[in-house]
Amino acid sequence: PLFPRGPAGRARPLRSAALAALCAALAASTLTVGTAAAADNAQVALVTDPAALVDPMIGTGSGGATVGQVDTYPGATAPFGMLSFSPDTPSRPDGGGYDYADSSTLGFSLTHMSGPGCGAFGDFPILPTVGAIGDDPISATAALSHSQESASPGSYAVTLDPGSSGAVKAKLAATARTGIAQLSYPSGTSSNVLFKMGDAQSGNQSASVQVLNDHEVAGTETAGQFCGAQGTYPVYFAADFSRSFASYGTWDTEPTGANVFTDPTGSLAWSYHEVSSGGSTPTIAATTTSDGASAVSWQQSDALANTWIQATPSTLTQGATYLASVTLQGTGDVYLDFYNGQQDVDSAPVTLTGTPVTLTIASTVPTGGINAPQVQVRTAAAGAVDLAASDLSLRQEAVVTKPGTTSGGSTTSPLASTSGLQSGAWATFDTTSQSQVTMKVAISYVSQADAWSNLGAEDSGWSESQVAQNTYAQWNRLLDRIRVGGGTKAQQTEFYTALYHALLEPSIFSDDNGNYLGYDNKIHTTSHGQVQYANFSGWDIYRSEIPLLAVLVPDETSQMVTSLLNDEAQGGWLPKWGFANDYTQVMNGDAADPIIAEAYAFGARGFDTDAALAAMVKGASTVQDSSDLGQGTYTERPQLSDYLSQGYIPNTQESDLSPEDNGASETLEYASADFAIAQFAGDLGRAGTAATYLQRSQNWTNIFNTDTGYIQPRDADGQFPEFGPTTDGMGSFGQSGFQEGNAAQYTWMVPQNLQGLITAMGGDAAANARLDDFFTQLNAGPNEPYEWAGNEPAFGTPWIYDYTGAPAKSQAIVHELLDTVYADDPGGEPGNDDLGSMSSWFVWSSLGMFPETPGTSVLALGAPIFPLAEFDLADGHHVVLHANGASTSTYVSGLKVDGKSWSQAWLPGSALTGAGAGEGAGYGASTQGAGGGTLHAATTQLDFGLSTDAAQTWGTATADAPPSYPAGPLQFPQGREPTILVPSGANLLGDTPTAQLSWQGPVANGVGSVPGTITPTTTPSGASAVEWTESDAAPNTWIWTDPPAQLPAGQYYQAQITLQGTGDVYIDFWNGEQDLVSATVTLTGTPQTLTVQGEVPEAASTHLQIRTADAGPVDLYASAATVQLLTPEQAGGDSTG
Repeated sequence: PLFPRGPAGRARPLRSAALAALCAALAASTLTVGTAAAADNAQVALVTDPAALVDPMIGTGSGGATVGQVDTYPGATAPFGMLSFSPDTPSRPDGGGYDYADSSTLGFSLTHMSGPGCGAFGDFPILPTVGAIGDDPISATAALSHSQESASPGSYAVTLDPGSSGAVKAKLAATARTGIAQLSYPSGTSSNVLFKMGDAQSGNQSASVQVLNDHEVAGTETAGQFCGAQGTYPVYFAADFSRSFASYGTWDTEPTGANVFTDPTGSLAWSYHEVSSGGSTPTIAATTTSDGASAVSWQQSDALANTWIQATPSTLTQGATYLASVTLQGTGDVYLDFYNGQQDVDSAPVTLTGTPVTLTIASTVPTGGINAPQVQVRTAAAGAVDLAASDLSLRQEAVVTKPGTTSGGSTTSPLASTSGLQSGAWATFDTTSQSQVTMKVAISYVSQADAWSNLGAEDSGWSESQVAQNTYAQWNRLLDRIRVGGGTKAQQTEFYTALYHALLEPSIFSDDNGNYLGYDNKIHTTSHGQVQYANFSGWDIYRSEIPLLAVLVPDETSQMVTSLLNDEAQGGWLPKWGFANDYTQVMNGDAADPIIAEAYAFGARGFDTDAALAAMVKGASTVQDSSDLGQGTYTERPQLSDYLSQGYIPNTQESDLSPEDNGASETLEYASADFAIAQFAGDLGRAGTAATYLQRSQNWTNIFNTDTGYIQPRDADGQFPEFGPTTDGMGSFGQSGFQEGNAAQYTWMVPQNLQGLITAMGGDAAANARLDDFFTQLNAGPNEPYEWAGNEPAFGTPWIYDYTGAPAKSQAIVHELLDTVYADDPGGEPGNDDLGSMSSWFVWSSLGMFPETPGTSVLALGAPIFPLAEFDLADGHHVVLHANGASTSTYVSGLKVDGKSWSQAWLPGSALTGAGAGEGAGYGASTQGAGGGTLHAATTQLDFGLSTDAAQTWGTATADAPPSYPAGPLQFPQGREPTILVPSGANLLGDTPTAQLSWQGPVANGVGSVPGTITPTTTPSGASAVEWTESDAAPNTWIWTDPPAQLPAGQYYQAQITLQGTGDVYIDFWNGEQDLVSATVTLTGTPQTLTVQGEVPEAASTHLQIRTADAGPVDLYASAATVQLLTPEQAGGDSTG
């Protein structure tokens, strides 16, 4: 998952009952070794139609406060499809665009992404309607009901506005690059299809549409800016109808309102901001242009990329569309950014000259909770800025409809055309005697001509049902490569839906003729028969999805690796999180390295391995400067010079879109990527390179704090933080030093040398005790020191007991995760699906195995949940897995591989992939756990013995542990005794009792005042207090009070409030840069004291807030509110403040 804007939801703890019971059982002295369960009574039948078990509605809802939206979509798409024909609903969750809780749709858009955590795609919503077009067709919606909706692989159907006289039945199907819609209207003369342009999920820079003739419509738009990145992509559609239009028309938006900025541009309150410190001192001043226009000047000799000046407008109308415009002249690479209260929408960047240039961008202000909108001028690249901005305006727009008046038309001379954001076109049909209208549509990221070519190549007919059947069969051929037998219907549904989600991305990016848009923004053509893929959620997919794809679809996976190499050849560097043809810089690490190594290790070898290794080594060894940034802004390994010289990355903010400084997690990711390079080089016989990078992969030791026993960040001087590793330093979405997580979660992310980590912790017993405590919560979120199953760095942690001689505990935890954080319902995943990452974890774990060590084919073993599974792989290799008693038995009592006893708690990947792939343990494996050997049989048979008894000896011997990969003796930096931070001094809120402090609110999400009261009072016990009463508070509603003076910067503080009453709430201390939050509590009549600690890094206004975590009534007393300076005192052990 990627970080949200604003405070994160708080975790609802999920206690691990299975582990608690297991620990108690293992501690009992009377246990005897159990026997394997008897075979299931009934003959187990393998699934014969796996596509019928897929439920695309799984993942289209919310999993709760910690999980949030899973962000999948239910619509029609082919495996790895470029086009995904799926409904978008008004709340438009990131990427998937569909929220199961919504009851209407904006239209069926043509592009989606499954679960990315940031807004993406949603291009070209197409909406059937009945009746008058109306005066605002861009905002038109149609009601939908789940009782009249169905989805399966390759198709989707729904009745829009059910029960009304204008109900429309829509059936959608898709091929890789095309979609087809069969629309059944009621009898009438005003049956419409609306084409909404410039309405992509993450905003657009341009859009246009043409009604070509009486049966064809075409359009294009430029969108992108994924996760706040600057890159954009063009996309084109071509639509053909089975019938002629009765009439047609277009609409666009035009600014009609007065300028919201009533003062001259130079007189506005401009403010300066930079995403991280480091730029030179700017000068911002009022001025006039050469023609006398009021302006603001911005002069800065060395501005960082993504630095900006902004003006804040007065209150905007929610739901209204505004056009922002500014005229710029001078020097600098800049663009215009309109932050609409929830997301940034950007113009294309320009390189300024002395000639004035006017930039415009439009966006609709969302309804519901918004923050303060802003209009910003931002730098697109680092460098000098010397510009004048004049004629700033922000005007509300209105829709103007334009019915068509002519006939005929052609591609070169369309009947009608329009352009602009929020524009569109419509076609109207007479369905008096014939109710059905069929539309075919295709897309291309290259050209309009290629969109038409794709349509002709993939869908020459007019049968929606035939397309649906063909794509369903295509899905079945892939899903059938793993056939399971037994288990419950829910387990089978979850399994095949997860496998379906894992086969959605990366997605096809080249057209049927091989053309695609490269990372150099030029058109390229693939080699004959090759496909270019895009949308690599690298940080997510390398851990579990790429190994799964390499096993199941090695040819396609090889082409995916070739696609990454094409990106590198055109853009100069391997992408870490590629979106369309943009680097994005999203997330940390260097994920292409483990993607390539994992693909190769698990059998996908049809790519240029020499070019791959050269690209990997280049990115891992070349310190980029401003002259060789990818696409002008991209750095493959930020702070690489520090990593090479010091062996770790100092904990400073860098450009990988993290809400926290993330030096520790960046170091871990680089070390893991180095390990992947070592393994790949070793597989290719490059011993020197392998040795170099295996040594570098041990850099995790440079951030292991022996004083605390945790991985922790270090500063530029080598010092570990003064705060403790498990409770302090928490921000809005994780702990300082870590991207989306904390020390307790990331400490286990050393898959390349888990035995070394366990040794550093004090051995198996100590590590087991740590793990036992860690798994008392299973999906705790980023700010709690427990397992967060919904985040990728924790994927491998449940399997670590295989390394500590306690594999039964791994088996118990994995089964409980499968049973509790996954489900066959819309919220049935523990986090964003992240382009199949969460789903692929479920697939592997259901089969009792997991690719634990990225870069190798090592599979840590557990207990399958199905009594039978068979793999029929693309290369002809066959795997049969028997696990009698799996429906009731959790623990492995024994394992036979091809009839021979196998005591080790891991398998080499050759067990799945056959000869020549996944050879043994890999390069540099330790003696311990390295004896698995290579399995080269044409058919592999795995026979698991299972038991209900936890006291098993299988896999518990030291030699049974999976391999680790050391490179010499462990060496750790000298630690620093962590300090206990003691509240010291006066209450910085003042000597005034709590009731007399200057309390404000309540407000909700920056919208403004909401119904609710705050009243000075006393608690039932007589303490001075403020009472907050609100009958139905929204989530993220708050009241606050401020210290009377700015708190000195660079100091640590403790904020504390005692609460009692009703409400699910937490306290939040805004330190001037971010929200520091406590755990959420459900209030009762018993007083509870909530505490937050953290640093105020710079002089700024601070706020002490009480916030709601969930919707519902609030009636609480807040007393004993304090903010105190924390004074450090040297002491040993963990600091909890």
